[in-house]
Amino acid sequence: NRFDHPDGSVRLGSGMTWGTSKFGAVGVHELARDEERVVVSGHAGNVGIVGWSLGGGHGQLVGVYGLGVDQVLEVEMVIADGSKVVANADGTLVTSQDGLSELTSDADLFWALRGGGAGPWGIITAMTIKVHKPRNSCQTDCYSQWVMVWESNFNDDDGQMADDVAKAYLKWVSTASKYWSSYALPSPGEDGKYMFIISDALFVGKEDDEGDYFSLEEAMADVHPDKLTYATKQVFNTFLDKVNAQDPETVYSTYNMDMMPSALLNATATADPLFPKMMVDNWIPRCYRNGIGPSCVASYLFMHTLTGEEDDDYTDSAVSLTFRRARMHVSGLSYISLGSELSHEERTAFAHD
Repeated sequence: NRFDHPDGSVRLGSGMTWGTSKFGAVGVHELARDEERVVVSGHAGNVGIVGWSLGGGHGQLVGVYGLGVDQVLEVEMVIADGSKVVANADGTLVTSQDGLSELTSDADLFWALRGGGAGPWGIITAMTIKVHKPRNSCQTDCYSQWVMVWESNFNDDDGQMADDVAKAYLKWVSTASKYWSSYALPSPGEDGKYMFIISDALFVGKEDDEGDYFSLEEAMADVHPDKLTYATKQVFNTFLDKVNAQDPETVYSTYNMDMMPSALLNATATADPLFPKMMVDNWIPRCYRNGIGPSCVASYLFMHTLTGEEDDDYTDSAVSLTFRRARMHVSGLSYISLGSELSHEERTAFAHD
């Protein structure tokens, strides 16, 4: 363990995926599980390790163990002239095609790779990342995950339920401990029907561990209980069990959709009671009642998968402090504009305003 990470490290080929690949190849989570370790990844198990790790890397274990870029200990790559490069916190080793090597203490490339992504610098061939012991060396019932669904009708409540559920959910997110992560989205249906879904709300740890295990249930208990149509909790021994239990995430290559740029919210913005109302006002069922504005959002995806410490001033990677300090990542899944087509710049301005 030359990197002195107390729980160990693992060197991985760049073609590996976090979960079992679509070709049946063993994924990193399974390798870690077999050694009684856990690795930090995003939600989808069929995603490759490189892009997620070097692009920033937020996911359901980030609060406990740090962002994806914080897991990376060393990167191996081939650059444009064919030279092999090894970059880590101690410096950079470049070996040319004719075998000449140069080692420097300059770690700028390692800094840039972690957050700047893989593509601009060369072809990544391998990475060494941290592995971790499960929280409190847990072996059974180590991860609990909740799903909650509320249903209503715009013709009856004008979207008030969505406003109320989102407000309570976001207030909970703003104070939830680092052991929590979650996703949520409002979903419009036909004839005015709509749902608000809290999905994959994951607590890392056992029920009797220190923390706020029951905080989500407590925060949502009195929010339109008559509209709560589905609620369930699953308990998993390992993170791999959790990944294997979820539906695979598919890329729809034949369907093109213009996306609305996403935005980051810190804890203060997440708790702002005006934000859910703004969300509902710009949601398709309501947004054109006062005439044709710039755009309507078809749905939102709330991703509570960031570290969210507003005093985080870690600058040893290319990830911005805004990204590190965010508590929530909100994405407009698609948009409809009845006035005129929006340029990317106009969509960005609309989303951030």
